[in-house]
Amino acid sequence: MSGNVFLAEVTRGGRNRLAPFRKAQFNHTDRLLGSISEHEIIVQAILNGDGEAAAQHMRDHLRVVRNSVGKIMQGLDVDD
Repeated sequence: MSGNVFLAEVTRGGRNRLAPFRKAQFNHTDRLLGSISEHEIIVQAILNGDGEAAAQHMRDHLRVVRNSVGKIMQGLDVDD
């Protein structure tokens, strides 16, 4: 949507590389619902014009995703 071809290519490449991990973590309903909620909080902060809050919520979301993927890689249940 930005019209930036380079940004679109980088985003697409990252998305493709992460697809197996995204799919694996979303096999757990709680993680999918949690991700939706986390994104809603981020978007709301953006709509409120609160860049600092949006950035913090995004960092929090990425931390949760990182932990979830780490558990998958270790063969643990994501919901533990």
